Amino acid sequence: MASDVNKPIVIQRNRKIEVREYMIAKGLNPTPLDFYKLVSNDHVFQDFFCYCNRKEDFYDFEVVPFSHKNDNEYVTVSQRGLIHFIKG
Repeated sequence: MASDVNKPIVIQRNRKIEVREYMIAKGLNPTPLDFYKLVSNDHVFQDFFCYCNRKEDFYDFEVVPFSHKNDNEYVTVSQRGLIHFIKG
C-alpha cells in the first residue's frame, strides 16, 4: 500500500522528518524528477508517493506536504507514474 509523503520516516538518531525535508537534506530539489529518483534508487521509499503543486512555469512543479497541496490542481508522483488532478 502506498504511503503519503507526509508520513514521518525514521532516519539517523531516530529523528522523524517528512520526505520533502529528507530530500532537501540529501541535496535533492523538491521536484517530481528528484522524488522519482529517490523512490527509484532507495527501496525504503519505493511505495511512497508525493503531492506536487504547480509553480510559476507551466511545467514546473514542487513537492509539497498534503496540507499544502492546491485542491484545484496538483500532481501525484510515485515510482509507478504520475497523475495530474484538475478540479472541474
